[in-house]
Amino acid sequence: RSAAKSSSPNKWDPTVAGGQPHELSLFENLIKEASEEAGIPSEMSRQATSAGCLSQMTSRADGSCMKYSKYYVWDLDVAKEFRPYPQDGEVQVFEL
Repeated sequence: RSAAKSSSPNKWDPTVAGGQPHELSLFENLIKEASEEAGIPSEMSRQATSAGCLSQMTSRADGSCMKYSKYYVWDLDVAKEFRPYPQDGEVQVFEL
């Protein structure tokens, strides 16, 4: 994550992630976020396949501010030489 993020700056994060707008399908949002965050062309991200859903509950160390999150997981086979690259300032660097 970017050092400028308000929560968990400089921490590891998924390659592509984002909130789910009500007007987009899960797949449409994957394509949008893949392009915005990692420079993944839509022709490539359209090859992704759904791999499941994860749920997570987090809070502050004192137990306050409980937050429930749901993550839709996608698999995408890419060429060995493919490298994502930061696009929108939310990611500082990608490391594989």
